[in-house]
Order: sequence, then C-alpha cells, then structure tokens
Amino acid sequence: MHPDTVRNAIEAQRFRSTQPLRPSIVDPYAEFIRQTLDQYPRLRATRIYQMVRDRGYAGSVVQLRRQVARLRPSIREPFLRLQTFPGEQGQIDWAHFGHVHAFQAWNGQPRAILYDNLKAAVLERRGSQILFNPRLLELSAHYHFAPQPCQALAGRDQVAHQRRWPGGDGQTVEQVFAEEQPRLLPPPLHPFSTDRIETVRSHKTIYVRFDLNDYSIPPEAVGRPLTLAASDTLVRILDGATEIARHQRTYDRHQPVLDPAHKEALLKLKRKAFHATPAGRLEQAVPESETLLDLAFTQGESAGRQTAQLLKLLDQYGPTALRRAIVEALERNTPRASSVAFLLRRKPRPARLALDLSHHPEAQAVEVRPHDLEIYDELARTQDDDDSPK
Repeated sequence: MHPDTVRNAIEAQRFRSTQPLRPSIVDPYAEFIRQTLDQYPRLRATRIYQMVRDRGYAGSVVQLRRQVARLRPSIREPFLRLQTFPGEQGQIDWAHFGHVHAFQAWNGQPRAILYDNLKAAVLERRGSQILFNPRLLELSAHYHFAPQPCQALAGRDQVAHQRRWPGGDGQTVEQVFAEEQPRLLPPPLHPFSTDRIETVRSHKTIYVRFDLNDYSIPPEAVGRPLTLAASDTLVRILDGATEIARHQRTYDRHQPVLDPAHKEALLKLKRKAFHATPAGRLEQAVPESETLLDLAFTQGESAGRQTAQLLKLLDQYGPTALRRAIVEALERNTPRASSVAFLLRRKPRPARLALDLSHHPEAQAVEVRPHDLEIYDELARTQDDDDSPK
C-alpha cells in the first residue's frame, strides 16, 4: 500500500469527530434548505440566505454557507463514451509536450485534434462560431489536421472522448499505439518553426534581455536593432539574416549567459582604445611609466601634466633612454617627470632618430615627389634677366 494512502487514512481517523455537533442557529431551517436544494441544486447560498431571512433567520451568512455546503447534493454530469477511428483524433491537454515534438515522436499526426478553450487555441467564441488563434491555424495548415474545440464551459478533465480500442480494454496504451501509428497522417518534409521571434537591442552592454535572462552579443552589435529567435532549447540572435550569437536557452531567472568569445572581443577593443590615448601610448612604449605616474599622483602631481611631459621626453630621447631614466628616478624615489628630464639631460643626447609616423598613418600615405634642382637654377636666371637694366 502506498505511504500516502496510509497517511491519509491516519489523518482522517485523527480528525474524525466522535462528539455530536453542537446546536446551530441554522438547524431550524435545515429541512427547508434541503428541500430547496433538492429542487434547485445550483441555487446560490446568498439567494437561500435571503429566503431564510424572510422566514425569521437572524444568523450570519457565513453560518448559512457552511450549512448549504453540507446539504447541497453532489451533481455529476453524465457523458457518453465516444469512439473514433484509429489515427483520427488526438486530444491536447497543453502540458509540457508540444505539437511539433509530439508529431516528431509519433512520426505522424492525427486528422483532427481536440482542444479545450485555452487562449493559445481559441481566442474567442460566440455560440458555434470560433475564432482560433492564427498561430494554431498556421500549425494545422502545415500538418494538415483540423483543430476542434471542446464545448463551451467544458474543461479538459470533462472531455468525454475517452476512446478505447474497439477490440476491448485488454491492450496497453503502447500496444494500441503500435497498431494505430501506421494510420496517422505522414509528417511533412520540414517541421513547423515554433521559434519565438522578438526584436531586441542593447544600448550599452554586450547583453540583450529575453525571458528575464541576459544573453551576450558581439561588441560591434551593441546599439543596433537585432532579431532574437528562441526555441525550447536554443536562443539565436541575428543581425539581419546573419546569425551573430547562439546560446543554450536557460529557464532560470536573472542569469547572464556569456559567450567567452564576446568577452574577449570586448576586452581587445578596450585595449585598442586605451592604446590610442596618450596614456596608453606612453604605457605601451615604456611600461614602467605607469608606476611612476601612480607614485607622482599620490604625491600631489597632476597625472595629465606628468603624462604630457613624459611624452615629450619620449619623442626627444626615444623609449630606451626614457625607460632607463624612469627606472633610475624610481630607484632615487623621485617619481616626477622633472626628475626624469634632469636624468636625461645629464647624458649626451643620442643621435636624432628617424621620425616615427606609426601613430600618424595619414602622414605615411603622403607621397613626396622630388624635383630636378636645375628648375631652381632656371628660375634664378630668369629672375636675374628681369632685374638687369635694359
């Protein structure tokens, strides 16, 4: 015997009252209430309350409701057991097993599917006229089955189409389905797309939000309108027709889903942007300058002014000499650009290096065409002839 059965029996015995119920103010009207409910079993307790008040009842409606609940007869609506042909009809309870997965597992689909009146299937109904969900109509057209709604006010658990195999109830569901499966409609060549499509955009971060979770995108896609397509297992993000990100879908809440490649691309972009700044250029040429600038800042020096002075020294003396001077200044505990300049001036300045145009690509593209020097001699002679007396 199942433990739950034993537990329910013990609790029922424990709370079963052995003492008679105390007299109630409703007792004198109990027979009237019983007769009324026998004639009108669906009559509301509030209407009965009005009726017994007219007959002298002075109690509360709460007490009356309890008595009505005890005396109201149980009503069971009768249903017919209907039978359909094998492979003819399916019934959807809208649990966790969707249409497409079911059809793929069955390798086919029935000719008609019965639904209860949930909004995903029936948007509105007026009498026998049904307004189906357009998405359901697309699905039914793709798989060639006819959607059929239940009767109004009839829930899923009241559907009477509890079909049994015509040969009897002795077979298992697996055995019955094995015989019924060949009678299903053949599946289409391609499954119906059930992806949820949304337009998303990230304004600052490399994440877009979907279903209360954040999915990463490449940094170059930040700020652009994107298309998100979500299946039950995957989240794909597209820029136009190009897929730029793909993630496993998570059903948690407020979780970041990060592709390491997106993070690395962002860090690379940040490093590139930093090296384009004066401080980044200085650090790239002389890494020791960062330590000197930190110490100079703690001693009240302006970091921007110190950086500008060190960049001038870098252009004048080159990275090798500047590095030696910065290291010596740090050893002397004089972390300032003026100290570095003093140390550089004590040593003979090296020969002027070739102009470094690596940070000025537009200057590298300038083409300088040499001219024949005789042109200048000709210009000089022409000037002398013009100046001679005539």
